[in-house]
Amino acid sequence: MYVQQGSHTATACVTDDDLAQTCGNLSVTIANVVPTVTASNHTIDENGLATVSGTISDPGLLDAFSLIINWADGPIDTIALPAGTQTFSETHQYLDDNPSGDPSDNYSVALSANDGVDAGAASATVTVNNVPPSVTISGDTIDENGIATLNGVITDPGTLDTFDVTIVWGDGASESFSLPATTTGTTPFSKTHQYLDDNPTATFSDTYTVSVTVTDDDSGSGSATTFVNVNNVAPVVDAGTFQSVVVQEETFTSSGAFTDVGTQDTHTAKVNYGDGSGTTTLTLNPDNTFDLSHAYLYVGEATTTVKVCDDDGECGVSIAQILILAADPTVTVTGPTP
Repeated sequence: MYVQQGSHTATACVTDDDLAQTCGNLSVTIANVVPTVTASNHTIDENGLATVSGTISDPGLLDAFSLIINWADGPIDTIALPAGTQTFSETHQYLDDNPSGDPSDNYSVALSANDGVDAGAASATVTVNNVPPSVTISGDTIDENGIATLNGVITDPGTLDTFDVTIVWGDGASESFSLPATTTGTTPFSKTHQYLDDNPTATFSDTYTVSVTVTDDDSGSGSATTFVNVNNVAPVVDAGTFQSVVVQEETFTSSGAFTDVGTQDTHTAKVNYGDGSGTTTLTLNPDNTFDLSHAYLYVGEATTTVKVCDDDGECGVSIAQILILAADPTVTVTGPTP
């Protein structure tokens, strides 16, 4: 038999064998019993759902309960439980393992079950682990002296995490920057870098290994690598006026220039004047110009070819047509001396 707590009057009667009866009243006070609460610990990753399960023990079978849970990160939940409840299981999402700077943090969860008169208390520990970020990046292909674009995406379930990013470009340069937290769990970024040359020399194209390291505010880190291909560009040569006229045995002179987007390239040049005299080394001026000078010994046409090569073996060629005219005849008059 169950009797609710409070004051109660009990009546007792005694009857003898002659059926004589005597009754009396007794005042009885039933005291409330404080419910006993237990709760279990739980370990999760940041941005995950923690489940705190437990039991409530109370001899008052008619007692209903108000379960109050302080999750220790701000929110407080109040849950109404019907009479007879003996177990509970509640969940809560922890966005981050606060404070920053730790790979893991503990939240002390306080629980209270109130039966309307008294409250029983318990505590549980929720451990929230940081999850290191991951990063994906894409490379690029450019010409020397061009701008490479590096695109990346940081993924981290900790939507409150901030990030420090370091990029090593593979040519001796590096840079670091910070990114704020996002609510989506993904953080895109894009950076550019200029590669002046395709190093080392003597190759038409070279590959630079680019590495990216991302560290969140709890010291978790992730890294990735990609490649930037830098292509050599051949110099562009201009040998000057396409067609020139020169008199036989007189010296033909002209000038030309070349350009190269590879500002770190070195260059060599050769010239063939087209008259069978062969190919000779051509001196290049510091301002990327050159001077042509040659005497043609015959009458007719010749094609002057200038070839400029960079240190990666690619060359530019330009030609100039030469028209060689006969020299005016020299007339010598002889006769008697007057």
